[in-house]
Amino acid sequence: MRKFLTTLIVTCLFLGLNAQKKDTPFEKDLFKDRKDEFKEAKKNFDEGKKIYDKGQARYEMAIPYLEKAYDFNPNYSLLNYMLGRCYMSSLYKFKSLDKFLAAYELNNAVSKDIHLMIGHAYHLKYNWDKAVYHYELYRKTLNQKNDVAEIELVNKKIGECATGKKLQAKPERVWVDNLGKNINTEYPEYSPFISDDESVIVFTARR
Repeated sequence: MRKFLTTLIVTCLFLGLNAQKKDTPFEKDLFKDRKDEFKEAKKNFDEGKKIYDKGQARYEMAIPYLEKAYDFNPNYSLLNYMLGRCYMSSLYKFKSLDKFLAAYELNNAVSKDIHLMIGHAYHLKYNWDKAVYHYELYRKTLNQKNDVAEIELVNKKIGECATGKKLQAKPERVWVDNLGKNINTEYPEYSPFISDDESVIVFTARR
């Protein structure tokens, strides 16, 4: 009897954990007992997706709506994926990994580029080996003839990981200087290019 009860408890726990990880889209039939909350969350999801669908330049604007939808329903693979992409295009890049992993766990076919996104998120965290692992999985899905640009991109990312791993193993001390108010502001300035004679500097600024 005791053995039976133990088996029953373990089985129930296992089924309970699996039930929590079931991919759950925003369909009202799945939330019959939370109709009012569902209506508001669905409204936020639809608004966030509407902004998201306008392209990467708008991703950051979609975050507040998608986060509210996520608070209601964190077990929707597409929502997790979209939030991951939005975080990746924002100042909150490091939050993207958890969302991409959740999206993949809920539905490993959530998007063709899910392994690229997971690889990129690991890349940002200097987890070189896991980044390369997912980059290589993504590369296997590409067509050698039709996806030449994507293959070149992935190969570049894998090369960056190899370089990063090597540099991290033997770190060097560097100094980052502020170039003064004519260049540096409170906003992000990055990716500088300096001419050979150091008379010209070109950089990206987000103001």
